[in-house]
Amino acid sequence: MTAEVEGTSNEQINIDLWLKETKLGDSASNIIKERDVSLDELIEFEDDDLKQFATDLGLDALSKNRFIKSIQKLKNKNQKNINDTNKSMISALPKQTVIVSSIEYEQMSKLLEQYQKTSVLMTQIEKAIHTLDAFQLNDIEDTINEMVNNLNIRRNTLLEDIDNIIKTKTNILTKQSKTMEDYLNIVNEGKLKYDQCIKDQTMHHEQRKKLIIDQIQDIMDKASMTMLTAPSVQFDVSIYDKTLNEIYDTMKINNCDQPKMMDLKLKKLSDGAICIEYALNALDINSPQKILEIVLEHAILPKKYTKHIPRKQEKIKKKKKKKKKKNRKVSTDSDVSSDADSNSSDDDSKSSMSESEESEESEEEKKEISYTVDIADIDIDSLKWIKNEKKIKYKRKQSKNKYKFEDLKSFRGYLMRIRARNESGWGPYSEILTIVTKEC
Repeated sequence: MTAEVEGTSNEQINIDLWLKETKLGDSASNIIKERDVSLDELIEFEDDDLKQFATDLGLDALSKNRFIKSIQKLKNKNQKNINDTNKSMISALPKQTVIVSSIEYEQMSKLLEQYQKTSVLMTQIEKAIHTLDAFQLNDIEDTINEMVNNLNIRRNTLLEDIDNIIKTKTNILTKQSKTMEDYLNIVNEGKLKYDQCIKDQTMHHEQRKKLIIDQIQDIMDKASMTMLTAPSVQFDVSIYDKTLNEIYDTMKINNCDQPKMMDLKLKKLSDGAICIEYALNALDINSPQKILEIVLEHAILPKKYTKHIPRKQEKIKKKKKKKKKKNRKVSTDSDVSSDADSNSSDDDSKSSMSESEESEESEEEKKEISYTVDIADIDIDSLKWIKNEKKIKYKRKQSKNKYKFEDLKSFRGYLMRIRARNESGWGPYSEILTIVTKEC
């Protein structure tokens, strides 16, 4: 916020009031006062100089943005005062009437129109500059801080999970250790019974053998010689490092200066080739950014998308039927007439009609007929798009450029699209061109 004080000169603005309303902090305000910096000096600074001065003042991102916007507002106010002064000076000049020719008037009208377009563009640029200045770096900081907070929350959750897993595993292994301790006691007892059986001379050896085997089997059945849970906990850092690196790589600032949508049209069509015409958007032709690459892609459609189109043989059959029908009608008319003169005239009419039919057919054959297909029900992304192998060249001096696809299948549906890339990235695809190649 800047101090709204009456007066056309910035010297009249109270520097203390401006510093207070700009909220730069005591440290920055003291530095400005100590250096005896005036607002007129700050207004003459370029944007880079202002940013450097704000850094020298030790301002944080928010205060720096507030400082630059405040000076920019003073600049605009100062420029408005200058413009108002110039307008008043122009209006004070005496008006004169000048007689001009129609050509001069036309040229002056064009010049005025160009001036108005330039003024509109200047206004748009000024608004765009304000929009860029208003871009809050805090948005980036907030986003990253939110990610860090979420990661911290996730880290704490993982640490809690690890604690719980360790506790659970410790309990299981402790219980199993107690069980194994009890089992060792059972084994020791079995050993004592075994020693007693061996020392008992009155026991028959077969009876002793059976008793010992039963005791051992009973002891073995109570044993579990594997751990009930693995004594370890793992966290595969390498996997998450790779994922996080991918996230870091995708976190980029988009300057929104990618190429605009290109224009794509059909130029010429045959049974095995398609010639297309393409052009950059008018804004990209005059853009300072160089077009680095143009990619043209095509996809072939299944045969079902051309079933509704009449085939060449079917057209020929229809033409023959139509011709026979006309000939029958002519012959019927000739039978009705009685004299020879009328017959000869009918013959003449037959020949003239046949000639006209042939000429009509030849004219139809000469016509360039191109068919399209309905792609409303097609999943565009699921198609196999083939990129052109040849490098697409673009000549700025030519308003339209051509490219020819060869060795294509006859009477098949093809989809085509194109897009361009500059230093800012890839632009959007053009509208999809749907074409059906001619039948052999």
